[in-house]
Amino acid sequence: MPNLTTTAAVSSGARAFAQAGVTPAEIDVVESYDAFTINTILFHISLWPVTDAQWIRFFKLIGRPELADDRRFNSLAARARFPELVGRAT
Repeated sequence: MPNLTTTAAVSSGARAFAQAGVTPAEIDVVESYDAFTINTILFHISLWPVTDAQWIRFFKLIGRPELADDRRFNSLAARARFPELVGRAT
């Protein structure tokens, strides 16, 4: 009989952390939502790096590691000066 006291999030969460190369202790911000499953298909889910280290990792994950050295994105102050570009970069 299946275990009905846990969800797939137990295994998918562990896989997501492993793929990202981080541990739960390294996560500073989490955006959670309460929605029906269909909403995930219909709408975007927002994932937003905060620290410079998170941005560097994010740029690597999306296949654009060169953006970590770009003067428009290499610090919080720089990203604040070019908010319209941050959305395009992601």
